[in-house]
Amino acid sequence: MKIVFKNEKLTIDEIRTGKSFKNIYEDHESQVINIVKKWYSDKDYMEFMTSGSTGVSKVIRLSKDKMKYSAEVTMQHIDPDHKLTHAVLCISPTFIGGAMLVIRAIQSGIDLIVEKPNAIPSISGHSGLVSMVPLQVMKSIDADKDIFDQRHTILIGGAPLPERYLSQLQEKKVNAYITYGMTETASHVALKNILKSDDFQVLGDSRIDTDHRDCLRINGTLTDHEWLQTNDMVALTSETSFRWIGRADFVINTGGYKVNPEAVEEILQKAIKKPILIAPEVDEILGQKVILLIESDKPFDIDHSIFNRLHAYSKPKRIVFAGSFIYTSTGKIDRLKTAKKYLK
Repeated sequence: MKIVFKNEKLTIDEIRTGKSFKNIYEDHESQVINIVKKWYSDKDYMEFMTSGSTGVSKVIRLSKDKMKYSAEVTMQHIDPDHKLTHAVLCISPTFIGGAMLVIRAIQSGIDLIVEKPNAIPSISGHSGLVSMVPLQVMKSIDADKDIFDQRHTILIGGAPLPERYLSQLQEKKVNAYITYGMTETASHVALKNILKSDDFQVLGDSRIDTDHRDCLRINGTLTDHEWLQTNDMVALTSETSFRWIGRADFVINTGGYKVNPEAVEEILQKAIKKPILIAPEVDEILGQKVILLIESDKPFDIDHSIFNRLHAYSKPKRIVFAGSFIYTSTGKIDRLKTAKKYLK
């Protein structure tokens, strides 16, 4: 396999033997080289920083055996006939999602094209396997509605993708997957093919269950054969599949009624063509009240009939036009920091 950088093409052996990389100028390119070197080092593990989207970022250690297994079961699921010849890396390789794309390419023996991880990455002309965060998918489609087609296999991770963008990918029959997982599971532990199902299908030998809150529990090779408890509320649809509902720790308790913000966002996002966020604000009577934040420099008129599909307690009590949301380094909206910035 070859790794194609902006001004250099290198084989794995060239990287492993320490060839002079005089044409490697960008940090993300150096990070890819560093991942390859660590993968072939004598250590049986690698360390990664969690994204920090639901808590404090921390360094965790992953065994290479688990990472290898993750790469293998992912490629078996998305490319059972081994038709993919290359992958495109346009997300940060320092986090698990980007690092695992490098490992998948190595384990599959397919070429890897390294692009700068911008909001609108340079993927025009590239097909094959591409890993992206939702923000990149949205920005890319807004810039060029025909940028994706049936030649692409896309792994979309980090956060849900708004319905209108999903619809555009479905209309073009793009082989796109929404991923579910975390750093602890060596990236995703389940995938949802947007052309085939609304359910996530778990990978490999993973087993699933729920706790008393209807929050997902996972056990298998990707969890070191221990039950991993999540805060993701799900509905189990089979022994190996589930439908994601939302985060239990984001639930808003307003007057004793529990509102799932992601479920409300999914409904409203179909009508509002800007990034949105449902967040709580302190209320003396209700305890918390539901607020709709819209990422926009300027206010604009909203057809309030869109709120008719919501339960009375789920309807926003106030609309706030926020100049810019705060995003994590992996492209997710930082819910806590954004709410703190714009709400009391």
